[in-house]
Amino acid sequence: MVEDRCLVELGDPCSWSDELAQGARALAELVGRSGEDVLRRESVVRAELQRAGVGHPNAMAAAMFHSTPAPSDQELEAFVDGIAWPFAARAFGIAEAPGGAAEVPGSLTPAAGMILVVGTEPLVELTPLPRWLPQEATINYDGRVLFLAESLEVLLADPSGSIRHGPVVLDDEVGFDGTVHIGPEPGRWVFELVAQDETMGPRVVYLLPIDLSLEPPPEVGVESAGGPETTEPAAAESVMADMVRGYRAERGLADLERDATLDRVARAHADDMAENDFFGHVSPTRGDLDNRLRTGGVASPRAAENLAVGPSAEAAFASLLESPAHRANFLDPDFTRFGLAAAARGDSLLFAVELAAGR
Repeated sequence: MVEDRCLVELGDPCSWSDELAQGARALAELVGRSGEDVLRRESVVRAELQRAGVGHPNAMAAAMFHSTPAPSDQELEAFVDGIAWPFAARAFGIAEAPGGAAEVPGSLTPAAGMILVVGTEPLVELTPLPRWLPQEATINYDGRVLFLAESLEVLLADPSGSIRHGPVVLDDEVGFDGTVHIGPEPGRWVFELVAQDETMGPRVVYLLPIDLSLEPPPEVGVESAGGPETTEPAAAESVMADMVRGYRAERGLADLERDATLDRVARAHADDMAENDFFGHVSPTRGDLDNRLRTGGVASPRAAENLAVGPSAEAAFASLLESPAHRANFLDPDFTRFGLAAAARGDSLLFAVELAAGR
């Protein structure tokens, strides 16, 4: 039924994914421990899916609780039809907890069972990577990009935050393979693949933390996941600016100057994404970053752009820092000025952060 309901108009239809089913089981266990409210916390859902080995950056979860031994076909249809996928969901996994969700904390009504669906639009097929290593090792990876990518880059962040990166050779059918070495420093390593898309610019297509430790990674800390949530766009811009500058200062880098011209470029792109319902570095009407900077009157020998979406400034900034590629832009010592803007789209905020060197 899920497969029938999430067919997309173009491209391949939805298909079952063992990887996403494993992630769904992990999320169902988390809901059983901590309550259904955790599904509303994007950072918690993402962390638990990653802990289960799901590295697709655009995964989403939805759950149905039912008080009868099994939901009716009509109830299932209503549940599946009510899932608002924010992307073209082409892969899914399901976990069921019949009779095990009666004591779900935070549930509004007692439930005899739970059905949890995880869906995603995979941008890459990748052989499963280890989520945890007890000792340093060289990891082989191979896969295929699921769109016509111009190039592919692998980035690896070590526990200290230092980033190694290099190009990955794509064959004629956008297949690839390579190796990365994890270690010897224990802690959290982050593996990331970034593809260059002619129509959307650079895209993170896979991101997975790999823990190098004697013990497997701990359960996701739901209790500590709370904190400030700045959701009003103007206030969110101020908070994001402070976090960008603070992050650089903590690492001994020179302060960035807030630039009004770069602010205008960021504002135009954030509003463009919100109004025209897209998310990417290439605008259908204004072009790529270089073109938008020229049009905006920005002259710079080097520039970069970080884009983020999230329910708050704090969540969006955390998602940027999770990505080695975006973190590297923030830590580039050559950048001297920046501009940013936030725009509301539904319950989320879209952020555009422009970084430039020199004048």
